Amino acid sequence: MDFAALGAKAGADSPQGLAASAVIPGRVLLMDGDGLAYCCAGSDDTDVGQARRNLFERIRQAKATSAAERVIILMTGSGSPKGDRFFIARVRPYQGQRSSDRRPTNWVYLRQILSATQLEVPGAGTVDIHTERYLEADDCFAIYAKDFGPERTVVNTQDKDMRMVCAWHLNW
Repeated sequence: MDFAALGAKAGADSPQGLAASAVIPGRVLLMDGDGLAYCCAGSDDTDVGQARRNLFERIRQAKATSAAERVIILMTGSGSPKGDRFFIARVRPYQGQRSSDRRPTNWVYLRQILSATQLEVPGAGTVDIHTERYLEADDCFAIYAKDFGPERTVVNTQDKDMRMVCAWHLNW
């Protein structure tokens, strides 16, 4: 059996890939800035320039794929009490399931880039950044989705709890 020929035929019949759609007026992409800092940092051997390129490429691809007109990155501010969830937890400590607090080497660098209120991303334009001082950034997904409306909002986060937010969801 010629698997290469079968693959070529399947690819011709059902092409796949990231295709940019025409921008949908009013559509807003909400991105998890906390998650971006982790996933774009790379390994401990990744240089800061590559981490920055990873960040910009991730934002550019998500904006193009979601056909969003605007991008808002949601961040939890350093020192945020995260809505005082630590006092609410009853079964186990809040975020107690995490095995360590070790962060990638470039995590701090990417958080510094994302600490501005706006960021110019090549190929994606100006991106707004909202850093939440009291709540956790996750709380803002629901707030923004309600404000913009579920049909105009695209959520991009790895946090499975955000699946409850009524909006379009772009797979992380």
